[in-house]
Amino acid sequence: MNWSIPVAIRVKDMFYTVRNPGQAEFIMLKYWPLFSRCDLQNMIMACLCSHAADPVLQQNARHYFVEGCKNAGILVSAVIMEQKPGQHRIRARISLAAATAV
Repeated sequence: MNWSIPVAIRVKDMFYTVRNPGQAEFIMLKYWPLFSRCDLQNMIMACLCSHAADPVLQQNARHYFVEGCKNAGILVSAVIMEQKPGQHRIRARISLAAATAV
């Protein structure tokens, strides 16, 4: 099952759109030296324990993946699911305005 909102990352001049825990596992295993041991273990366990029938476990895997990427210094573009409703729209408008102003 795909995440409700995909995660876009940039690793070593490569861009990826990660849409589900299987793709997150692929990225983790491909670039494992970038991640700390603790983050890698948390991400892999969260992805392995998630399954399509439980959306809470799916979002838990997404959360650990985003946090692990941030801690590894990987550029991440993801809407944080814990935000209040509507905050991501405001942030998107600000980003769009900043991009067009350049």
